Amino acid sequence: MKKRKGFTLVVVLAMMSILTAIVVMLWSTTNISMLIAGNQRRHVQATSLASSGINHFTALNLSSRDIANRARQDEFVLILDERLGGGRYYVFARALEDNRFEVISTGEKAGSVSTKTATFETIYNEER
Repeated sequence: MKKRKGFTLVVVLAMMSILTAIVVMLWSTTNISMLIAGNQRRHVQATSLASSGINHFTALNLSSRDIANRARQDEFVLILDERLGGGRYYVFARALEDNRFEVISTGEKAGSVSTKTATFETIYNEER
């Protein structure tokens, strides 16, 4: 009987150690998942801001001549710099050949950055 004295204490301490390890692993996994979800949310917001910049630019209804008048050939010019929903988007444009122009919109939200690019073509009606 003397050999079993303290055996229960050893079993309880072993079980407590195992439970503590499980709790720490669950907390760590949950914490990492929350950080990943936050990064993904900020990236989606930055992408939405970049899309908003392209949509805002489209609503301005600028032609290739308007863009060419603001900048030289192959030079980007800042068209929009707007704040929206705690983030920001920048829209740059440059004139290309054949009445086309390239637009780059960059959205930024809390350190996350996303860029969208589009090419537009102006079709002029020469009849007057």
